[in-house]
Amino acid sequence: MRFRDYEEFIGALNDQGARYLIVGAHAVAYHARPRATKDFDILIEPTPANAQRVLAALAIFLGADLGYTVDDLIDAETFIQPNRYLWL
Repeated sequence: MRFRDYEEFIGALNDQGARYLIVGAHAVAYHARPRATKDFDILIEPTPANAQRVLAALAIFLGADLGYTVDDLIDAETFIQPNRYLWL
């Protein structure tokens, strides 16, 4: 994923009013020393309303529906890795 893709995805989340937190290497790079990474990790607020906003942002960003549901995004046991299925 290119840096511009990250910006566009975050823009889509922001446009939808989604509540999220950037975690992983990009969060560490912001607060400490950058390190190479090829992924982008986010943690979303697990509420039905926010899950709907995240799904809308994903559809806008990817131009496709990955088949996830609101229930998938609010289930604490679910770990989604879209790059395993479809990513730019």
